[in-house]
Amino acid sequence: METDFTIRYHRNSDNLHLKPAGCFDETAARVLTEALKRNIMGVDKIFVYTSELGQIESIGREKFHTALSELAPETVNIIFTGENGGNIIPKGMKIM
Repeated sequence: METDFTIRYHRNSDNLHLKPAGCFDETAARVLTEALKRNIMGVDKIFVYTSELGQIESIGREKFHTALSELAPETVNIIFTGENGGNIIPKGMKIM
């Protein structure tokens, strides 16, 4: 399935800022997880801005939760912000 999903990101000091946009399906979950994996080293906090996400598919959310649990998120604070944060956030994670 083709997706319209993109991620903009930047780092400043010890923080990583991710801005995903588009439909959050299984492919988007994989892309977001890979972006986290590639950039997690050397950061204290990761901010995921969710306001530009469109439809959140349940399979995307499930795949993201599973993959995120394998990243050992206890070593870094991952903070979800925006109106869609509550739709993709795994249990126990922070939302602002």
